Amino acid sequence: MTSMRLSIVLSLIVSLLVSERAAAQRFHGMRQSHDGKQIGSGSIEEAPDETLRKRRGACARAIADARKYTSEKKWGEARKRLDTAGRLAVDSSQLDAIRSAYQKLENEGRRQLVAAAKLYEANQYAEALAEFERIARTFGALPSGMLARNAAKQVKKDPAAKAVFQETKAAVVEKLIERTMRTSIRRASQPASQPASQPATMPGRVSLIRQLPADKQIRVVDLLEKMARMYALSPTGLRAAADLKSLQGDEDFSRRLSAIRFQRKAKSALRKAERFSQAGMKVRALQSYREVVRKFPDTDEAARAAGAIAAIEESRR
Repeated sequence: MTSMRLSIVLSLIVSLLVSERAAAQRFHGMRQSHDGKQIGSGSIEEAPDETLRKRRGACARAIADARKYTSEKKWGEARKRLDTAGRLAVDSSQLDAIRSAYQKLENEGRRQLVAAAKLYEANQYAEALAEFERIARTFGALPSGMLARNAAKQVKKDPAAKAVFQETKAAVVEKLIERTMRTSIRRASQPASQPASQPATMPGRVSLIRQLPADKQIRVVDLLEKMARMYALSPTGLRAAADLKSLQGDEDFSRRLSAIRFQRKAKSALRKAERFSQAGMKVRALQSYREVVRKFPDTDEAARAAGAIAAIEESRR
């Protein structure tokens, strides 16, 4: 078990052992006095009997709702109704009922925390994180909710968990690569023992990329760069980085790729200048056309930009 995982599990165990004390501090933190003026989280300034009666009734209904939700295992709804009851309580008997109901919720929260910790220990990181986050939402400011929130933060920092999360996301990008390459793979000449439907992740993917049309080469390389950059801890990200290294070692391929990207940037810059011109923004258009001439000399786009500059300057005379 890594030190990070050990830290999370131990912190949960220790925290659960002392959580009853923390729960008591929360439950007893509701203000109370025996003169009827300050009970619960709110306050009553010499309230009339009618106001007290309505408030006591509202609190009783909230407690009853919380008990009903608890019996239905609707823990989040139960906790919210208890929070409401805590603000409405007008006597110590209601406070006792609220404390008892809160404790039942806290016991359930602790049980769910233990189950989530077991998922984590079993390397089921995504499931554990989802459970910790759900427990935090469900039990709110109760000790179990706060423990779950802290556990979720620590899971997200665990390198092993990060690798798993990254692999899940990298797999989505991998499918995009397979889809991009599929048509060309089918057209490529392959041995009879290597069916065209075999996915793009097969050995020899680099060779297949070299055979793709230029537009698909750019698309696939862009996706590989994204995986290598964003999912460097995942096996798929590491494989993407290895494929990129092989492609970059091919001078002819790298040169062709650079030329294609240069041409695409030139076209994009020219389109930007043309949009300014079409919008009547002559100053911005001139600046953009000149940028095309400066950054992309000896291209068709630079020639078109130069012609556009001449036309604008002529129209301003």
